[in-house]
Amino acid sequence: LGNAMHTVMAAPPAGKSVLVMGAGAIGLFAIAIAKASGAALIIVLEPNEFRRNLAKQVGADLVLDPTQPRVEDLIRQQTLGLGPEIVFEMSGHPSGFRQAFRLLRNGGHICLLGIPPGEVPLRWADDVIFKGATIHGISGRRMYDTWYQCQTFLLHNRLTIDPLITHILPAAEFQRGFDLLKEGKAAKVVLRWGVE
Repeated sequence: LGNAMHTVMAAPPAGKSVLVMGAGAIGLFAIAIAKASGAALIIVLEPNEFRRNLAKQVGADLVLDPTQPRVEDLIRQQTLGLGPEIVFEMSGHPSGFRQAFRLLRNGGHICLLGIPPGEVPLRWADDVIFKGATIHGISGRRMYDTWYQCQTFLLHNRLTIDPLITHILPAAEFQRGFDLLKEGKAAKVVLRWGVE
């Protein structure tokens, strides 16, 4: 939750159009935080159907499979041809990074939390410089500030996160939890100690 909070608060989404790229656990938390923060439109790109369904449950307005044709056209249509004002790149997938910069609106903010496996070539002139893009590199959370922000959101019931805790297992079944995550059939797995 802390990484998602830090990412979203780097470019506060109130009243803005947002694109979340990657709906793993942190991306899903980012969707919930963006919704609770008053984002005007939340679009999500996620290839896994299970996670796409969770994205809808926590507040996404439009959820798309990035492997389908015309995805970028659909996103531009939803943003009046301009692209999203804020992109939260959570996937770390190289094609996702390039797509994030391509779709970003002129003058927009892009927050990069996903970690690509290597170098990612970009069209720096067209997709960053001439767009006037602001890039936020996110590394973990800001000690104490992020925790206090999370606490405030949770205490005041601003976050819809219950659907993201998809499994509660006895600690002895930890391997099953890892398997569910690896198979893309879980978001957050809670392990309970002292329970059979």
